Amino acid sequence: MKRNGAVAESTQSFFGEFGGSFLPKVLQKEMDKLSAAYEDARHDPAFFAKLDHIRRHYQGRLTPITHVRNLSAKVAGAQIFFKREDLNHTGAHKLNHCMGECLLAKRLGKRRVIAEIGAGQHGLALATAATFFGLECEIHMGEVDMAKEQTNVQKMRLLGATVVSVGVGQRTLKEAVDSAFAAYLANLETCLYCIGSAVGPHPFPTMVRDFQSVVGREAREQMLEMTGHLPDAVVAGVRQAADPTLSHPSRSRRMAPPSPTTTKMSLACRISAALGRLMGPAARRISTTLTP
Repeated sequence: MKRNGAVAESTQSFFGEFGGSFLPKVLQKEMDKLSAAYEDARHDPAFFAKLDHIRRHYQGRLTPITHVRNLSAKVAGAQIFFKREDLNHTGAHKLNHCMGECLLAKRLGKRRVIAEIGAGQHGLALATAATFFGLECEIHMGEVDMAKEQTNVQKMRLLGATVVSVGVGQRTLKEAVDSAFAAYLANLETCLYCIGSAVGPHPFPTMVRDFQSVVGREAREQMLEMTGHLPDAVVAGVRQAADPTLSHPSRSRRMAPPSPTTTKMSLACRISAALGRLMGPAARRISTTLTP
């Protein structure tokens, strides 16, 4: 990006060559405040203790792991396990970071959370989390997407969220992003923008990664308990940018390398309510990667 006097640069939290923050100064100031607040929260044991309590007693965590024997038998003998995020409350992994973001919003004294959505699952999860914490919720969605996702739109409204219909341009996600950010810029003091994927300026990718890492932490312990081994591979269908963050802890240095006795062990993290449906490219990757 070409730098000029109107843009502030933050070099914090780079992931290799990606990351950081390049924003107008007024928005960078707010991101710096959010970053400092999150750094304080992430080192506060009470913050994550409260989040863990919510996850166990409201979200329905831990989510189970299922050994899919029939599919395993068709993939050259590789043993495949699904981490069942479809059994997380609201039917997907999205509530993991939405609960964390709304808990942070309460800590910051914000009154409203705001987001843009396409398919609607992030909006449903955010509306659920906002209702739990007593926050206002504003969801921006393109008219085309609203027509396709009427069920989620109705659920969000039943949960008390305001769903803003965006009717400019192609009336899809791109325009919803513009609309949501404009609303956020007009209400920086009272709102927290809640990104649904590991994208955007720092600290959003770090926040989503940390909140979603509960999946990897659980899966690591569950696999050790179920099989006595860590998996050879952790596989996620990458449709949304939050998905690759789910296995973050299991990819840490604490993960033991594969041993000769575990060469057929695999963990497939399927982030889908439709258990057993593997998208074509994902299925091909699993079959080629896990062939002994």
